[in-house]
Amino acid sequence: MTVEIGSLNEYEIEDMRVFRVDEYQWIAAPTLLHALVEYDSQDSLEIEYLQDIEECNISKDGLWDSDCVTEQEELDVRNGKITLLPADEVSFGQFGIFNGEVCKWTSFSDVIKKQGVGVYVIACTEN
Repeated sequence: MTVEIGSLNEYEIEDMRVFRVDEYQWIAAPTLLHALVEYDSQDSLEIEYLQDIEECNISKDGLWDSDCVTEQEELDVRNGKITLLPADEVSFGQFGIFNGEVCKWTSFSDVIKKQGVGVYVIACTEN
């Protein structure tokens, strides 16, 4: 059975959503169906896991993003001019270092605005 999901040209930034599809991955997509197709193309979708998929609040939930860190911010973090907070006290705009990279805690909404409309893994905690 083939399901038609429509062209991405039909969607705007405001239509984008983020789905936590498993314990490691979050997929940005305009619809759950788009996200499921993407997830299935990477890692065969098991029907019994569908009930565990969660839609995130893109304004309140986020990720550690290294792409939005300026050179000056990176220097300030590495030179101790910017204080790193414990992970349980982090808020948007705070910095952390992960795998040697300086990252900023950024809302899914802000990342989507940079990435645009599409279907993509927006965050992943697996290497």
